[in-house]
Amino acid sequence: MRALILNADYSFLSVAPNWMHGLRLMLRGRVTPLETYNKTVKSENREHVLPAIAILKDYAHIGRRRQAFALPTHKNILIRENFCCAYCGCKVTLRSVTKDHVLPRSRGGKDDLLNVVAACVTCNGKKADMTPAEAGMKLRVQPRHLTDEEKIGVIMKYHDSSERQVWLGWLKKNGVSLF
Repeated sequence: MRALILNADYSFLSVAPNWMHGLRLMLRGRVTPLETYNKTVKSENREHVLPAIAILKDYAHIGRRRQAFALPTHKNILIRENFCCAYCGCKVTLRSVTKDHVLPRSRGGKDDLLNVVAACVTCNGKKADMTPAEAGMKLRVQPRHLTDEEKIGVIMKYHDSSERQVWLGWLKKNGVSLF
């Protein structure tokens, strides 16, 4: 059971990799649990509830690093394109997807969400180092930034359904948007 970690301003910060990490943050006084799981763990002297959603007590300045949702990662583009190739529409998976730069990087195209789409191996090979128009291909939809719902999908897609249910339930109940 992992914990959704929020910065002190309720913005998304990270997901604790396992229940021990979330519990350790709580026991060290770094976070305050906002929601807990129904499960507990026992130590030699105490029984501890496991945090499901925790907020940092002190704001963490994350500096100038790019937000995770602005990066053209495989997860981000797959969620945005509904696990389909941007050219032919065939289903792709995290293992089979390739990132395609609409305007190739060799021609000055940027590595960002507005220039990267999910493509199957066949379409990416066919397009190669050309623009879609030069390759005689057409994009089904134009690249865009992720919506808030898609951002939540990126966070939660690869976590257990029991974790997602607790996180989404609390976010909806309290009217909190992570972004």
